[in-house]
Amino acid sequence: MDALVKKTKTQAICPYLILGLEKGISRLTVEKAYWDLYDALDEGLFLHSPQAWVQATAALMEVDNAYERIVAAEFADVGSNMEPFWPKLGQILIAAGKINMRQLHDAIADQEVEHRPLGELLVERQLITADELEAFLSSQNALSLPEDSPYRRGLRLIGLRIVPEDMVCIALIEYCNSGAKLEDTLMSRGWLSPEVLEAITAKA
Repeated sequence: MDALVKKTKTQAICPYLILGLEKGISRLTVEKAYWDLYDALDEGLFLHSPQAWVQATAALMEVDNAYERIVAAEFADVGSNMEPFWPKLGQILIAAGKINMRQLHDAIADQEVEHRPLGELLVERQLITADELEAFLSSQNALSLPEDSPYRRGLRLIGLRIVPEDMVCIALIEYCNSGAKLEDTLMSRGWLSPEVLEAITAKA
């Protein structure tokens, strides 16, 4: 059976984390972080790259939202966001290089119509063997990620709407397997703009 990654809604992620801050920091520091990010994510700086422009624009909207939530004190404690990491089968297979994102999405679309296990569909399409499916399913429950820096950085990227949850989870699986840095994996796969990463980390 495919384990599910619990959905992490943008509004559930602590706004301090979205701004790259620790919860409870002074209002003056919050103000500075907000304006630094506002300047760094100015859409005019990213007109040369459609990907960077889209990601920077989305991030800037979430920076605004996070700042407003801090001012209004409308957010859950950051600790409530650190949920257990349970990877999906499809994410594990992409991280292992067995399938790509398009093949996964196509199989999921068929799964919704046929109501069959994802692994069974992938074997039928000869994207993986039955033995590989069994091995990956066995490894699924063994994968775990400490609730530390890589997971928090992934949550921030999700909260900023720069990279979706599936892509972050795939990068985290690679971190579990090889120690590859989360951001390096996302950039090497073409999912994260280096310019946008620099913009949000230079001021964090």
